[in-house]
Amino acid sequence: MPGYHSAIGPQSIHTSGTTIPPMNSQRRRLLAVSGGALTGGLAGCLGFINRNEDLEFSSSPGSVSQDALDSTGYGEHEIEEAPVEETFEVAGQSRTVRLTNWHAQYDRAVDLQLLDRFQGAVFSVFSTPKFEIAGRSINPIDRWDTDRIVGMVQDRYEGLADLRRTGEYTTPMLGAEPTITEYEGRADITGTGVTIDLQLHVSGAVDHGDDFLLGLAVYPDDLPGEDDAVRTLYDGIEHEG
Repeated sequence: MPGYHSAIGPQSIHTSGTTIPPMNSQRRRLLAVSGGALTGGLAGCLGFINRNEDLEFSSSPGSVSQDALDSTGYGEHEIEEAPVEETFEVAGQSRTVRLTNWHAQYDRAVDLQLLDRFQGAVFSVFSTPKFEIAGRSINPIDRWDTDRIVGMVQDRYEGLADLRRTGEYTTPMLGAEPTITEYEGRADITGTGVTIDLQLHVSGAVDHGDDFLLGLAVYPDDLPGEDDAVRTLYDGIEHEG
């Protein structure tokens, strides 16, 4: 699938005496953290699948419609596989379970006084298979509350701190009306010495087709109207599963 290319190149930016590292690496870290955290959280659950054969389950990627992207100014950065593989012992023999998850990543440039312009507003969609056995889904992600999800993200991104719940709302997503939990916090922008206040919006998992999907948004606190943009992105999530 085509990637999204920022107008900001790999050069460093100098503002107010602060040298900002290449925005591509900073954007990559912000975008990748949610997918990496969720994939890592799933990895510890696979050993509970007590079967006598190797197992493999795959999800279909989620995405955001072009209409939603156009109306919010976001662009596609990357849609990539987020696989998990775990090997464990059953009756003295090694068994392997493989999951193919997907992480879709979108962003847009924002203007901040200290940092000039960078890809600081991020929206991601994570899909993971239900991996049913005997008709019963044993993927734990639909039992994770948003506090647990945010805790995983915070553990993955060391510069994220002081996260606290501030509210919640419901919004359309894939034919459902999931509750989106809002958080406030602070984040260090890697290599700059600059800390910004930010907002996080996190959905619980939505059951759609053969998969579970959830969405996560991160953006600087002082962006006017961004909460409406995030609702549009949630409503624009698409999935063939």
